[in-house]
Amino acid sequence: MLIINMRIRIDTSRTFFSMMLDRVVHAPVNLYFDITPVGRILGIFNFNLQAVEGILYLQFQEFFMLLINTFLILMMTVIVIPQMAIILALMLYKCYNFFYYMKPAIKESERLA
Repeated sequence: MLIINMRIRIDTSRTFFSMMLDRVVHAPVNLYFDITPVGRILGIFNFNLQAVEGILYLQFQEFFMLLINTFLILMMTVIVIPQMAIILALMLYKCYNFFYYMKPAIKESERLA
């Protein structure tokens, strides 16, 4: 488990760093490099990589733990009260329909952001 966690951290940091470096390298020289000092660029890189390696990773870990916990609670509920399977199936169907109905609005809000 520890090896998988470290691998995820390394891959995420590597991807994020290459994306940041690509944006900086392809920035217009007269608009970015002439105005922004090198120390500020390095500080931004350092801050963003610390955020990815520390805070963001912990948030993903907590999210997956919560997801697994919720799944296990639903499974236990269905085992104890088998009739709940019908209610859960209806709820999942309604959630899917709601997501399908809201898909155009989600795409539009992503486009505007």
